[in-house]
Amino acid sequence: MGSRAALAKPSTRAFGELRALLAAQLAGDEEAIRLLNTPHWAAAMSQAATLKRRLECPAGLREAVGLVEDEPTAGTPPGAADGTGGDGGEPAVFLRLAQRVWDGACVREEQIADPALRAWRRRQIARCDGQLARANARGLLHMPVAFELSSGCSRHCWFCAMAAEPLTDVFAFTSQNARLWREVLATVGDVVGPAAAKGGCYWATEPFDNPDYERFAGDFHDVLGELPQTTTAMALADPARTRALLDLSLRRGAPRNRFSVLSTPMLRRLYREFTPQELLLVHLVLHVEGGTRRFESGRAREPHAEALNAVSPARPGTSACLSGFLISMTERRVSLLSPCLADERRPHGSIVFADEHFESADDLGRSLRRLIAEHMPATWPAGSPVGLRADVACAYADGRLELTAAHATHTVKGDASLRTLGELMTAGRHDLDGLVAQMHWHGWSARQVRQTVDLLLANGLLSEDTLRAGCPRADS
Repeated sequence: MGSRAALAKPSTRAFGELRALLAAQLAGDEEAIRLLNTPHWAAAMSQAATLKRRLECPAGLREAVGLVEDEPTAGTPPGAADGTGGDGGEPAVFLRLAQRVWDGACVREEQIADPALRAWRRRQIARCDGQLARANARGLLHMPVAFELSSGCSRHCWFCAMAAEPLTDVFAFTSQNARLWREVLATVGDVVGPAAAKGGCYWATEPFDNPDYERFAGDFHDVLGELPQTTTAMALADPARTRALLDLSLRRGAPRNRFSVLSTPMLRRLYREFTPQELLLVHLVLHVEGGTRRFESGRAREPHAEALNAVSPARPGTSACLSGFLISMTERRVSLLSPCLADERRPHGSIVFADEHFESADDLGRSLRRLIAEHMPATWPAGSPVGLRADVACAYADGRLELTAAHATHTVKGDASLRTLGELMTAGRHDLDGLVAQMHWHGWSARQVRQTVDLLLANGLLSEDTLRAGCPRADS
């Protein structure tokens, strides 16, 4: 690695690439274009980067990492030096624009090709909105697909939401594996659609554990059209490699990366090693006191985490951000997952709807389509008992049936017969034909019953555990 002085500033080329990237992604935004066309935009970016570093660091850690010793940068908005921000000035405006680059990480549902997958994802998101606190639910990306390029993880972070096993295997970039990888990506792209490009190449893994990670990420870009976002706890293991990844991300038009910060000393080293400009588009996930909100899932639920949770308390919820397919390249395995409140049954904060192996890309394609056909019905299937989720309470009053979860309430309007419908769905003993027969005595037509059931299904209020009665589940 070169001297620290030699790395003090990003290259002019990097500034130019960032400007071009922002101009492309923020096209049509008059405020953005005005700023990018000013002769001082690079200076404004530098000031915004310094502002970001101050704002993201918890107040109790600023002295520990040396930020309070920094003098306010010329042109920094009032309040920026003490972390309070400020309401005006070019740096604050540029910081907001730079942060909007992250908007590209969000999945647009119209980019999901299969309508059944699209509807399934919508009802999983609706379910999460009811089960999880607002801040938790809104923070979930709901990626449609994630890939694992290794088995296990070398880091063993005490807070790991997935409680990853130790590293045992790596998917090497051999000619055979490289061919399989590109075929798998093409298959996933065909099934999922353009939204597959919003997937990631890690889950219960550390991306940098795979020495060929960047080559696999490059193929991901070539096949699916975007470079995957990377989250790593090893940003300091090889700073030159980290810088190369940041440069690759910038050149490929997707500079959305995250560094997991495991301690105050690590944060201090990051601030010494990387300039504010280099970290401008990097999200620092601060696993320190006063830092990123953590949830009681995975390893954070284990007894050894109690003392650490006392310092920086974890909250009920989940860190899982996948509503779709998890594909392990080392184990040739595909799973169908969606976030949920972490508990004793699902300690990792994910529902595992199915789990099976594949041998080839064609085999994977058949598995993906089978999982969609079997677990994502457009309407409630015949023969499956119709029941509300266990966490949904049902109450009738004044012509209104209220279905209440921890963080959301849905209302169905009608007459007193809704009380009977609510009782039948709470019991969950009748299939669709049984519900039709029971509600017939209250003047309901079969069509009315089916429409009501499908409405509840679309809003994620029905238990999907019975959709394939008798089918063994990976998390049961």
